[in-house]
Order: sequence, then structure tokens, then C-alpha cells
Amino acid sequence: MPRRGTVNYAQLGAPALGVLLAIAGVYEAYADALWQQHRPAAAAVAVAYGSAVFLAGFRPLPALLAVTVLYPGSKLLGLTDLGGAGLVAMLAVVGWAAARAASIRWAGLLTAALIVVFGMTTVSENAPLWDPVFFALAAGAAWGAGSLVRREGARSAELAELAAQLAEERELRARQAVAAERTRIARELHDAVAHSVSVMVLQVGVARRLYGKPEAEQLLGEVERLGRDSVAELHRTVGILRDNDQPDDDTPQPALRSLVALAEQVSAAGCPVTVQVEGEAVALAAGLELSAYRTVQEALTNVLRHAPGAAAEVRLRYARDELTVEVCNTAATRPAVAVAGTGGNGHVGMRERVKLYDGALSVGPSAGGGYRVAATFPIRGRLP
Repeated sequence: MPRRGTVNYAQLGAPALGVLLAIAGVYEAYADALWQQHRPAAAAVAVAYGSAVFLAGFRPLPALLAVTVLYPGSKLLGLTDLGGAGLVAMLAVVGWAAARAASIRWAGLLTAALIVVFGMTTVSENAPLWDPVFFALAAGAAWGAGSLVRREGARSAELAELAAQLAEERELRARQAVAAERTRIARELHDAVAHSVSVMVLQVGVARRLYGKPEAEQLLGEVERLGRDSVAELHRTVGILRDNDQPDDDTPQPALRSLVALAEQVSAAGCPVTVQVEGEAVALAAGLELSAYRTVQEALTNVLRHAPGAAAEVRLRYARDELTVEVCNTAATRPAVAVAGTGGNGHVGMRERVKLYDGALSVGPSAGGGYRVAATFPIRGRLP
């Protein structure tokens, strides 16, 4: 269907051809001696044939019916020949009906009726047998050309519809990619900031209890440092949303070598942490190292939230084909203090990060009332 405001040149072709055939038919009627005795009638019939072609651009079936009736009707006016313009008009209407008619079945029946009427009329006038055979062949060729146009039009419509579907799918995938990216950034913000905020909250609580003692000043200094680090991490992560090709700063991504510093932060918050490394460390892709680091960070953050007074151990095991990070903690020694707005995404974030690198995550209680988090990453083929 043409868009509103555009010109349908295919539909305008029939009216233009109809006008030309009407003019050619009138000229033929007055120039050819064959119609010397019936020039007005021949001219009127020529205009009628041109009008049928004109009509075919808008109503193909009525136009085809008109030429089917018009040929024997012209005989009643004393015309003994069709004329070149009339023949072209008939074939044009047949082709247009085959290409544009709403019902191809009715168009075929009317075309067959036109061939039969033409044949019976010419045979009744003792015309050569070649005349109806020639007309049948010509009408068949016109029908074939129209059918080809119809098929190509249908194919073009199908391709246009397919292109529209593909464009819609691309748009859907783009929206899904944006949603996934937003989820990834939200997870990154959660992992980067929630840990430091949890540590800060717990240290402020300890400092409040130690108010007036030298230890309180040391804890408040640590809170200030963590606050600065959190702001820097937040600034770096939000920078991902910008369109700049270059990052705003040169702050490096956390990696497994940062686990010792992470353990010191958590230990300062009241949860003693030890780090053990087994096997020979190998260079890994930065994204995999970040995922492993964030998994440990989230596990230690959960220990601070849910197991106050517990001790934790971080084990980092390098094998030939896999890397395993494990965080085990003992049972809590005092009731946990709820920290509003910092929970709910921990395990989901860990699972998504581990799944991203085809790893496996195992979480659950351990003996003695503690908790264990273990993530295994396949590292073969993931070396930088």
C-alpha cells in the first residue's frame, strides 16, 4: 500500500496508457480507409477502449468485463475489424487484471470469457482461424506478464514485511542490550559501593562505642578513607555511562592482587580475615579477575552484615584448568545489625558474574554454624 502523500506511479500508468490509446484509436478511425463508412462509430469505440484501460488502473475487473462486452457490441455498430489500438487496449486490460485484480479467480474467468467471445465472433464472421488463435496466444502472454508482476509485487511485499520484522527485532535486541548493560552497571555499583558503605557503617558503630578513646580516631580515619575510595569508585563506574572514549581517570580495576588490601579493610571493621593462595598464580583476563574479586568482596560484605564477630578465610586456588575462590567464615558471636538499603542483590550478582565466565557458584552453611561461598572459573582459553 503506498504511503500517504506519495504518488503511485504504477496505478497512474493505466490512465496514461488509456488516454494515449484513445487518441491513437480516434486517429486510426479517421486515417484508415477501413472505417470510411463508420468513422464516428469507430472513434467512439476507440474512446471506449481507452476508457476501459483508464478504468483498469482503479477497477481491473469491471474494466475486463467492459472490454469483454465491448468487442461483440462493436460489431453491432457495423465495425468489421478491431484495429491496432483496440487490440492493444484489450491485452493491456487483461495484463492489468492479472497483475492488480483483487480476485485472480474472477480475472481468469473473465479473461477466458473474453477469448471465447472473441473466437466465436470472429468465427461467425468467417474470419481466418488464425485470428482467434493469435488473440488467445496474445491474451495468454498478457496474462503471463501480469501474473509475473503480481508475483513480484507479492514477493516485494513479503520482503518489505520481513525487513520490518528484522528492524523490529534489531530494535528489540538493542533495548535488551541496554537493559542488560544497565543491570550490569547497577551490579557494578552495588558491588563497588555497598561493600565500602557496609564497612563504614560498622566502623562508625564501633567508633561510637569507643568515643573518647584513641581507637575511635583511628576508626574514623579509616571511615574517611573508605568514603573517599567509595566516591572514586562510584565516579569511575558512572563514567561508563558517558559517551567519552577515554575514562575520566586512570583508576585501575580491582584485581586478585587487591585481595590483601580488601582483607585488611574487612579486618579493620571487626572481622579478622586471612588470605591463602594455593598454586602458581597466572595472568588472567581483566574481566575474569574482576569477577573473582567482586565475588570475594560480596562474600566478605555478607559476613560483615550477617555474622558480626565472625572470622573469615579467603582461599585462592590456581589449578591447570580452573581458578577457585572460596570464602569461609565462622559463626557469628553477636546479633547482626540490619543496614537498610544494602541487601538483596548479593547472591544474584555473584551468580551472574560467575555465569558470565562459564563458572559455577556454590553457597551454603558450613560446619559449626558458619557459611561458605565458593566460585570456580574455567581458565583454559581465557588467558590474556
